[in-house]
Amino acid sequence: MLLFCSNDYLGLANHPAIKEKAKAAIDKYGVSTCASRLIAGNTELHNELEKAIALFLQREDAIVFSTGYMTNTGTISAIVKGINIFNIIPQRTIIISDELNHASIFDGCKESGAKLKVYAHENMKVLEEKS
Repeated sequence: MLLFCSNDYLGLANHPAIKEKAKAAIDKYGVSTCASRLIAGNTELHNELEKAIALFLQREDAIVFSTGYMTNTGTISAIVKGINIFNIIPQRTIIISDELNHASIFDGCKESGAKLKVYAHENMKVLEEKS
């Protein structure tokens, strides 16, 4: 059976090696930090994961967000506001987005201060007109 409605896309939730690592982590750290990373802070596991991802991707650093929503809002806002290093005002930045993008993408655009232009889903003619 293939299950496409879960977050176990790679089918690793019951992989024996992953289960053993999870058991070892519980023995060392307990079952929870009892709050989000924002509240409870980093653990060495967070830092190790980010270092491993950066090494794998051959990048200087990496960051792991705890939810897709936080990823979209944080990343879009950071990219647009980061453009300021080039003396570009965020309000002059334009983001063109498909109308069916996830709400978190729209929230990230709004939070960034950029001007948002939305085009009809998969309508390349309208997209060209907006750009």
